Order: sequence, then C-alpha cells, then structure tokens
Amino acid sequence: MRIRGLGTAKRIAGWARSRLRGGPIILGYHRVAASRWDPQHLCVSPDNFRQQLEVLTSAAQPMSLSELTTSLGEGGKLDRRFVVTIDDGYEDTLRAALPILADNEVPGTAFVTTGIMGKPFWWCEVQKLVEESKRLPDRIDVAAGGHAFNWSRTSDSQSARAALVKSAGDLFRALPFDQQGEALAQLREAFDAGIPESGVRAMTPAEVAELCRSDLIEVGSHCVTHTSLNRLGVDEQREELQRSKEELESICGRPVVSCSYPNGRIAKATPHIARELGYTSACASHEELVPPGGDPMRLPRVWVGDLDGDRFSNWLSRWLR
Repeated sequence: MRIRGLGTAKRIAGWARSRLRGGPIILGYHRVAASRWDPQHLCVSPDNFRQQLEVLTSAAQPMSLSELTTSLGEGGKLDRRFVVTIDDGYEDTLRAALPILADNEVPGTAFVTTGIMGKPFWWCEVQKLVEESKRLPDRIDVAAGGHAFNWSRTSDSQSARAALVKSAGDLFRALPFDQQGEALAQLREAFDAGIPESGVRAMTPAEVAELCRSDLIEVGSHCVTHTSLNRLGVDEQREELQRSKEELESICGRPVVSCSYPNGRIAKATPHIARELGYTSACASHEELVPPGGDPMRLPRVWVGDLDGDRFSNWLSRWLR
C-alpha cells in the first residue's frame, strides 16, 4: 500500500510502527492558501483545510501541543488524538488558517521564523522567478559561500521548472543565511528580473501579536533564519533558539515553550540545547505517530497534502487505528 508522503523505507517503517502501537498524530502544515502551481507542496487550500478539520474532529479528539506534552509526561493513553502545527509563519496562518481553526474549535501551534517577519521567504522568491519566466534561461550559474549551482535548460515544461526549483533550493539550504541574499541576486540576474512581487510573505511582528491574542493558538519558535541546525555549531544553534524565543516572548507577552526545527534537521546536541533554554517540546519532521513515552524534544509529525475531505479521510484511516 502506498501512503502519501511516505517515499522512503524509513518513512514506511515509521508508518508500520505507528499502525502497530497507535498513539496521537501531530499534523504538519505550511500554508493554508490556494496556489496555481505548488511544486514544493506547501499549500493546502482553505476549502480543503476546512474539510480536513471536519474529518479530524469527527474521527479524533483535538488537543494543543502543550496538552500533548503534559500527557506524554504523565503516561496518558492518547490514541485518536491529534495536534495541528503550522510552520514558518506565513501571513495566511493568521488570515486563512486561524478563522478555520476557530470555526472548528481546534487549537493549533504556529511556529514563527523571527528573522524573516514581514518579508518573503527565499524559496517563495525562487519559485516565483521560475513560475513567471516565459522562457527559462539557457544557463544559470550561481556561486556563493563555497557552493555552486550550475544548471542548463532542457525544456520549459512544468516538470523541468519544478526540478529547477528543487535544485536551486538544495543550494540555498546549504548556504549560511547571510549569503542567501547574494545567491538570490545572482539568480535574479540570470532571469534578468528584479525582485518578484510574489505576494507571499511572513507575518509582521504586529500580525504575530494579533495571532497570539487568540486563545486557540500557541506560538512557537522556528528559529531566526530558518537555517538547518545540523549545519551550525553549538553556539550558533543556541543563538538561533534563544534569540527567537526571546523575540517571540517580547511580541506575544507570554512564554514560548515549543519550537520546530527548520527542515527537521538537528545535531546531536540540539535537543539538549533547546531543553536548557526552557523549551518543553520540539517538533521534528520524521513521519510517524508519537510513541508512548516519546521524547518531547524530538516529536514526529505527519505532513498533510492538499487533499479534499474524502481523500483526506482515506489517508487518515491509514494512520489512525
């Protein structure tokens, strides 16, 4: 049986363990938005998100991430419980996701990247450059931070464009934050384009504060620069986790005790650093149900596709016993 989102042996093994033991499911989302082209699979349309929550609330019981963390520590039985998490901190988390969560009385945790508040994310700009180009450049050469990206045009098909977005993304994820701007400038030059008006941006500090005023939402950290923590030294990891926590606590006026590791990548020391800084839970990206007595600093999540209610119900039934 092919499970959506489970393309590797490791992911299939996580699903198989989940079927045997049960447990709560933490659902991972990025954007609640309709998109004409979504090669990075970030979007769930508002209508589908609403249908998914209706299916979830009829099949399982919602809980907040903090409730899940407390219950894990107490050894409670948590089958057919679910938690909603939304990464990155896009504006549509506030404008689209929150009203639908409220209509269904479902709590959620929004993980915010503090160093990009009010700005577009690099991956949205890369996608927009590729999407809006009538004809892709014959050749793209980008070099920054000791990394190089060399690409030659073979066609202008959607599949070729999607492959270009992915390949460029591999370069940007390998770059330090302060060198991503240089790479973007080179990429714009290759496309003979200025900064694209994508309309996709992160929430501003004022919008994050507005989100925090909802009793349904827990705001957590997604670090400062969205850099994979396994690429950073111990001091840099501490800076990412501590500074983002302090910035969000200043904006929200309440403790921030959860985080989501960017790209799901961590070093051996990362959970220990997060715990030392006062985080009580942290979400990763390996896909399975939360095991009994699971480590709250390495919580698994299952990523949700843009499925309508019927398809989502079928998908969910493969996870929940």
